[in-house]
Amino acid sequence: MKIAIIGAGISGLVNAYKLSAKHQVTVYEQTKQIGGLCSGFESDGKYIDKYNHFFSKSDKELMELFSELGINRKVSWAKSGQCLFINDQLQDLSNPCDLFAIKSLSIIDKLKTGKFLAENLFSKMNIELNDKNAEEWIIEQCGIAAFNLLFKPLLNFKTQQTDDISAMYLKARLKERKNNIIGTLQGGMHTLLIALRDRLHKNKTHIWLNSKVKKITRDGQNKWQVILDTGAEEYDLVIACISLTDAAALFVGNPGFYVSEYLSVGSWVLDLNKPLNQKCWICLVDDQREKRHVVVNTQPLNNENRTYFTFYLRNQSVTPQLEQEMFNACCDSLKKINPEFNQQWIRQKTFHYDLNVEPVFTQKFVAKLYGAVESFNGLYLPDLMYLPQLLKTINTSLIKSAIIRQRIKKEFKV
Repeated sequence: MKIAIIGAGISGLVNAYKLSAKHQVTVYEQTKQIGGLCSGFESDGKYIDKYNHFFSKSDKELMELFSELGINRKVSWAKSGQCLFINDQLQDLSNPCDLFAIKSLSIIDKLKTGKFLAENLFSKMNIELNDKNAEEWIIEQCGIAAFNLLFKPLLNFKTQQTDDISAMYLKARLKERKNNIIGTLQGGMHTLLIALRDRLHKNKTHIWLNSKVKKITRDGQNKWQVILDTGAEEYDLVIACISLTDAAALFVGNPGFYVSEYLSVGSWVLDLNKPLNQKCWICLVDDQREKRHVVVNTQPLNNENRTYFTFYLRNQSVTPQLEQEMFNACCDSLKKINPEFNQQWIRQKTFHYDLNVEPVFTQKFVAKLYGAVESFNGLYLPDLMYLPQLLKTINTSLIKSAIIRQRIKKEFKV
């Protein structure tokens, strides 16, 4: 079969790699490089990820892919931590016992929250949470003080608001079992991208960069037409590894799928001359002036003093002013983490920004996902697939890719 894949992020590349062994696959990518959110940039002869990417030993599908591609020996593991800036000081929250050191929570709130986190970690995903609001669910389980102090910062950081987010989404985030052991690849995600690219070239798969698909239509012969500036190509099926927003703009005669609101993401990458005194894969710092929470990764990557400052935007675009505000907030946060920090520590800084990177998992969207049709006569949309995890991680992308391939095999009997 002839298969078109729109988007050369991890999802698109893995689908292409797995399918190209038996089928003729073409990948279209509108930018000048592969990788999507896993792409990066060169600096001083080294490749640096635009965003910080970690994985855990529980990411089974990703570990298997590393082994299959022969790059598993380039994985390194490090013990790290999680912390929250509370009452002008860093509070370690790497294990449940750390809850009892939080002075601003009552013993009842601590016990309720500890019980909730333990039960949540080991309990199964419950579809009844699709109908619950995350804020109401946490307040009901842990109390309003614990919600405001511990959970609201996470939701504000990721979704900008808390009153419409699905409880299922929050449960999925809380069930991420990193166990404070995080994995990184030597050479960053570039190592994975190059390994996938080389396998695709070996399978004679075409990857067309700087190729923006203008429209996708379906003809009377049940074939898909992928239309570009250079002309049109005919395919048996299409896998659109792009946002539902972008996908909806491509299809002439939208098949009827629901389009979610999407988050955009920005990242300041700072190379420092000195190490920070706190090694955490996630650190939430409350910027009272801007009324937002920021996350700073302070874990040394590949023995380099590089820190990532990541922020998500909802219903807001990045302006030069906002870009500068985010940089100032990053510096303020680093100052809180290490009082000795000043901007002279910054050897190099770069800023990156991407649109429509992750659906906002509102109650409405999750309800639509749960009952959605996931394929349309040879059109497959990974972002429309419902999984209890409800997270857009690399490992989740691999799980969805495997499901898509299973459905192609069943629906096309190949």
